[in-house]
Amino acid sequence: MTVVYPVIFTETKDEKDVVLVEIPDIKGMTEGYGVLDAINMAKDYIGNMLLDAKDSEIPAPSEINSIDVSKGAFADEGNSFVSLVDVDLDCFRRMQRTRTVRRNI
Repeated sequence: MTVVYPVIFTETKDEKDVVLVEIPDIKGMTEGYGVLDAINMAKDYIGNMLLDAKDSEIPAPSEINSIDVSKGAFADEGNSFVSLVDVDLDCFRRMQRTRTVRRNI
C-alpha cells in the first residue's frame, strides 16, 4: 500500500541548507540538510509512524490545496512550500523488519 501525504517544507533563513519538515496529517515534524534529505526524512518519519498501523488506522491525507503554509509550525522560520511525499508502506515494512542476526559459534 502506498500512501501520499502533503508535507510542508521550510527552507530556513538563518541556518544554511537546513529544511524544516511538517507533516500535518500525522502531526509530525523533522528536518533535513537540503531538500533531498528533507524529503527522505519525511518518508522515513511517515513510514515509522505508520509501520504497525492497520490499513483502517492510516489517516486520510488532506488535499494539497487545503494546506496553508502561513499556518504551519515553521511559517516564521523561512520560505515554505508544500509538496506531496509518497511512501510504499509494504516496502518500508519489509526493509524495517529485515535484519541480520549474527550467531557466535
